[in-house]
Amino acid sequence: MHFQCRVLQFKPGAADIVPSLATAWKNNADATVWTFTLRKGVKFHDGTPFNADAVLFNVNRWWNKQDSNRFGATFEIWPQLLGGNRGEAGSFVKSVTKQGDYTVIFTLNKSVTAFPALIGSYYFGIASPTAVKKQGSKYGTPAGGAVGTGPFVFQSWKAGDRLTMKGNTAYWGQKAKVDQLNVSD
Repeated sequence: MHFQCRVLQFKPGAADIVPSLATAWKNNADATVWTFTLRKGVKFHDGTPFNADAVLFNVNRWWNKQDSNRFGATFEIWPQLLGGNRGEAGSFVKSVTKQGDYTVIFTLNKSVTAFPALIGSYYFGIASPTAVKKQGSKYGTPAGGAVGTGPFVFQSWKAGDRLTMKGNTAYWGQKAKVDQLNVSD
């Protein structure tokens, strides 16, 4: 759903990569270092700031099997799309660091020219670190909800029935065209 935005996203109806929570990105000559400039002034639905620390928090949850903020989740899509988890021989990612509050640098183990498309995958929505820590293993479930930066704010989720969201009036991008959205479960 659209609670969580990704660092990059695909242009609707196309395969073109467009800015989202990252406003710009560049790579070195052999596509082993990717630098993302993050959008300033964005807040999560819980009021906490979106910044490089939030991106690192999420990437470490997905990539590092030892990260304590996984709360039992496996994030199996990460090794499927990015070759392996942290420290595994096939992993595309060597390290993820920040440079200031709004720059994230991915250093890769090998050249990956499609890296923006991979990290822009729908699976990698940036969640509020505060909300994840607060909800633990309940985060992303009907009992724990979800907190992102997207055009819709999570309201409620009744398993087997519906998910209810409201438009995010503070959204940094194109505002929701409806005040409330109900999705049948």
